[in-house]
Amino acid sequence: MNCFSSEFEFQSALIRRLKAMGMYCRNIPDIGNTKKPFDLSVNYKGKGWALELKIIKTQREPTPENVYKKLYPHQVANLLDFQSWKSQWVSRVIAYHGYTNSVWIYTIRKDWDQVRLKESAHYDRFDKNLEEHFDLIF
Repeated sequence: MNCFSSEFEFQSALIRRLKAMGMYCRNIPDIGNTKKPFDLSVNYKGKGWALELKIIKTQREPTPENVYKKLYPHQVANLLDFQSWKSQWVSRVIAYHGYTNSVWIYTIRKDWDQVRLKESAHYDRFDKNLEEHFDLIF
């Protein structure tokens, strides 16, 4: 089974897949000590997406709680800011689990004082429904 060993490999494959769907994708590169807001900026059908990607290398499947712990505070703030109710844009955290070669998609939510991730989808990496999931959101 061909698994990704790094976030860079996963990001490159995801960009190719999203571009094949007709999305405009732009990775936000690391520049020195600058803290980038999230990994990918995507535009599809006039809506903007902010995607933060994480790799889970443990045997245990990812949970919203342990994926959330991998986010830096500035990433959480930027993802929440990007999807403010005024913009109606979309922020997602996507976790790749190398042990099962699966993808988890999470929404980020702020309820009162608590910020959390909520699982919105779980797919095998090669599943065609992954494209449908992105398409349904628009």
